[in-house]
Amino acid sequence: MANHRLTHSRIDKYCFDPAGPSRQILFDSQLSGFGVRAYRSGRKVYVLQYGDRSKRRLMVLGPCTDGRDVGAVRAGAQGLLLKHKSEGIDPLNEQLKAEADTVRAVVEAYIEARTPDWSATEARHSESRLNGHIDPRIGTVRLEKLTRREMRAMHRKMTEKAPYEANRTLQLVRASINFALSDGGWRPADLVEGENPATRIKLNKEKARREWVQPDEIPNLLKAIDAEKNPWMRAFFRMVLYTGARKGELLNLKWSDVDLKRGIIVFVHTKNREDHEVPLPPAAVKLLQSIPKMLGNPYVLCGHIAGKPIHNPYKPWARILERAGIERRITIHDLRRTVGSLLASEGYSTQQIGKLLNHKSAITAKVYAEIADQSKREMTDAMEKMLQ
Repeated sequence: MANHRLTHSRIDKYCFDPAGPSRQILFDSQLSGFGVRAYRSGRKVYVLQYGDRSKRRLMVLGPCTDGRDVGAVRAGAQGLLLKHKSEGIDPLNEQLKAEADTVRAVVEAYIEARTPDWSATEARHSESRLNGHIDPRIGTVRLEKLTRREMRAMHRKMTEKAPYEANRTLQLVRASINFALSDGGWRPADLVEGENPATRIKLNKEKARREWVQPDEIPNLLKAIDAEKNPWMRAFFRMVLYTGARKGELLNLKWSDVDLKRGIIVFVHTKNREDHEVPLPPAAVKLLQSIPKMLGNPYVLCGHIAGKPIHNPYKPWARILERAGIERRITIHDLRRTVGSLLASEGYSTQQIGKLLNHKSAITAKVYAEIADQSKREMTDAMEKMLQ
């Protein structure tokens, strides 16, 4: 890949190419070896490559969220290269010495190892918890000095604002430490309390949401959706109701995964880590045929940034609820629950609905798969009738 001067806008547009190599780096033309690495999950980091061909090394300088800090990171990278050249100091060795076995390093290693098995959403959420929820002070603590009291205090502090995220962040740290122990680099005896300090901490009680759009509210909701000016936004909310798909699955849908002749779409890299084929009712096929395609944009639901899908459907969703006269809190994910509830009211079994919506299930009986597969198109056709 040709080198370019890294700018805010260029970094924003840069993304992982599924058809390209596993390691993809956009190098800077201003400072040799400085660049941005893109991952399949959507994650991007600043990197620095240095050394001669026989001893070339690559170090991660930090996360790259939107490119606004590229100038400061480039200046820091230049300082590292000058020290390497004038004093013979290896910046990667110095970084490893400073960060080795800290809580942050352990969590980063866990995310790096698990990202190939995760969906893009799972990877993005883990990155968000690492960078936005784990107390920075906790992140710099070496693993052998981390105490359960510190982890409990972090969990309690997070609970005040986001009790569910407090649970997920604690579980991420716990899994990361278990990974470090199983990876051979650590033993339980190395830890200050002799066991994982993120264990034996009581999680916050979580109550499953049971909210959904009632049948008598659907006509006004559809009118409110159709009042949106953006054709891709209208199509997004309609497609959620036609298919019951997850928000991330629809937003990441590409035209290469759509077969309008056969009337099917295929969601790849789903939450369940497997491709999921969904049949389309005629109204959904007609809808997809009607929305415009953007030159150079592979996504079905195009966003404002060139080559990218819709990024933030939440403000339009708030407008839709207001126009529809729905005052209680209804989330976009509740539309998925609405599909399942309506199909259940039509007599479809939980197994059949679970197959259509790609839920995880402990049921492995062959008859379950056979019945569900036979009913998927029938269910999407039923949803179309209920949405008329």
